[in-house]
Amino acid sequence: MDDSYSLDSCTTQELRLPDSAAGSAQVRHVDPTTEALYREALDLWLRWTAEHDQVTHELFAARRDPGKMAELLERMDQIDQLRWRAIDLSQTLLEKRG
Repeated sequence: MDDSYSLDSCTTQELRLPDSAAGSAQVRHVDPTTEALYREALDLWLRWTAEHDQVTHELFAARRDPGKMAELLERMDQIDQLRWRAIDLSQTLLEKRG
């Protein structure tokens, strides 16, 4: 993973947001608690994406094995809980920003 795109490489508590009207970047200071929530939300989404991708691949490979399919579908349900946590946290952050 390229650290230049990692949230962990951020040394300041700032978010650079595109300013669509002016085409320049606007700096918004974020308190440490909110920053931690942004990191957690991003982590949840990245974990969900990776795990969903892996299980989807395994489901395709096991499509003719009903036992394995049932196991993988149960795992998919667990992964879906990750997605719901990510959605809830993302909505909370959007409401806080609004």
